[in-house]
Amino acid sequence: METRWLDDGEHRAWRAYRALTLLMEDTLDQQLRRDAGISHMYYSVLVFLTEAPGGRLRMTDLAEALKIARSRLTYTISRMADDGLVRREGDPSDRRGQFAVVTAVGRSTLERAAPGHVATVRGGGVRPAGSRPDPGPRRRLRNRAERTLRPRPPVNGEPALAALTRSVRP
Repeated sequence: METRWLDDGEHRAWRAYRALTLLMEDTLDQQLRRDAGISHMYYSVLVFLTEAPGGRLRMTDLAEALKIARSRLTYTISRMADDGLVRREGDPSDRRGQFAVVTAVGRSTLERAAPGHVATVRGGGVRPAGSRPDPGPRRRLRNRAERTLRPRPPVNGEPALAALTRSVRP
């Protein structure tokens, strides 16, 4: 099957999007490391856990929510447990299953990290610092992101996004 490459407009949009997301990830990671001594991944884990009932999630559900491989989450949770941010608990209903549970140290770390994180997100384009709240651009960004994240049918047997990334010109 012949590859249908992105046209110039699609290619520029894709590259701009990738540059923006990489810059935002790097900026958030640097801010969190500087202000709270944690990575953006740790922050994301803590957010999901503190929002969950009882501050706990099954490891498989947490990996799915974070959009990462279970092996990467296992490694991350092990490191976070060493730092006292989380702990693991067995699942009494499934001996193979485990829960990740946020600790008091994890909660206080998240609380310490949150103000700088929120300021960085606002400064990164969700709402420029000092500007008046305007829900229009935020709503459009949210709507676009939610549409993009909706499940899509596979393309030639591959997840839709995997097929899209292969069509970007080298």
